[in-house]
Amino acid sequence: MKYERNYKYIPISDGVYINTNSNCIDLFLTLYKRAKVLSFLERRSGSKLINNLPFVLRAIRTFKFTKEFIKKKKTYLKSESQSSISVNFNGQCLIVLRMGEYKIFNFKNKEVITFFDDNFPIPIIEDRIRIVSEAEECDLAPRLIKKNPSERYFTEEYINYKKASFNIYEVNKRPGEIITLLKTIISAKEVQLFNLSNYIEYQLINVNLFLHRANENDKIMFNKIKRVNDFTSILESVLRNVNDTEGIMLVNSHGDFWEGNILKEKNKTRIIDWSTLGIRSCHFDYYYMLFMLANKDSHFDKVSEQGLLNLSENWKRTEQLFYMDIVNNLDSSTCKLPPSYSSEVNRYLFYLELLFLKSSRVDIPKAKHINEMNTWVKRFIILEKYLKFMDGEKQYKV
Repeated sequence: MKYERNYKYIPISDGVYINTNSNCIDLFLTLYKRAKVLSFLERRSGSKLINNLPFVLRAIRTFKFTKEFIKKKKTYLKSESQSSISVNFNGQCLIVLRMGEYKIFNFKNKEVITFFDDNFPIPIIEDRIRIVSEAEECDLAPRLIKKNPSERYFTEEYINYKKASFNIYEVNKRPGEIITLLKTIISAKEVQLFNLSNYIEYQLINVNLFLHRANENDKIMFNKIKRVNDFTSILESVLRNVNDTEGIMLVNSHGDFWEGNILKEKNKTRIIDWSTLGIRSCHFDYYYMLFMLANKDSHFDKVSEQGLLNLSENWKRTEQLFYMDIVNNLDSSTCKLPPSYSSEVNRYLFYLELLFLKSSRVDIPKAKHINEMNTWVKRFIILEKYLKFMDGEKQYKV
């Protein structure tokens, strides 16, 4: 079914599209005051003086961005040959997410609309809306304002806070703030007891099916698929030998818990983008955050060996601090704790859960999906290499 699309958005920079109906002065003022979530508007400059004046820095960045919009809008109006995205939702800017859906920001109305084009089946849209609705059980999540799966969209509140910024060294020493947020996420739902063997088996089957489909669809990616497949075999050999006498407690998990999804304003904190909400091991979100921070200075599809080396040097201490804090502070009447498996088992379970999460979000594997999984496997292998070396083992091979 096709829908009338009245608003056109043109790409400006940093993956942001702007509504062609925008007035330049109004756009500047709106972005400067109401678009704190757009962190690129506060990207540091080469001047120490300007960097020490954040309001000036933001004004300069916003002015340059608005100037670029004026230039590209003129080009677009002359020929309309410039690429654009048409939707039936009015806002100031639009961003295309990794899975292909659109986020339309109406800063003035304090709303964010997620729109799915015709490539998304209605059941997928309904499932996303269900997840966003469930996320509201956590006080940190945005409020769901409106949902309309038949018209392929839902609307959430816009939170005008800045994106958080954490440092891997600080988190390694004092993970308290991160752990506090995780405890809030975990406590939003009751913990579920699962048979560990069945849980592992289910995830292994689905990851292997994904890799099999990927191999059939794209022979060019054979080497990358093989790397992921070989690593999955190692996970299987370790995890299937775990003595599962107590089962495993699975907790409420955000699934994409990193600083880009954490918004802060003075002493207030909110978390956005709950599309990967699920139940997973209690370490999942914490480990995910550590890996993202370790690769903070690299592009999403790159691997930072130095960052992973720094992570490995503090891994055991950081892991112990996390587990001790969860054990000592969670209300046992509402949240039973998982058994304390070995550090290796906890890591390998996280690796498997992440591969499962990445594979379960797509029906037809494409090169970008394989590349993302391959990048994560490279990170896992490098961390394991460093951890094994520190434990006195000289080699780690896949």
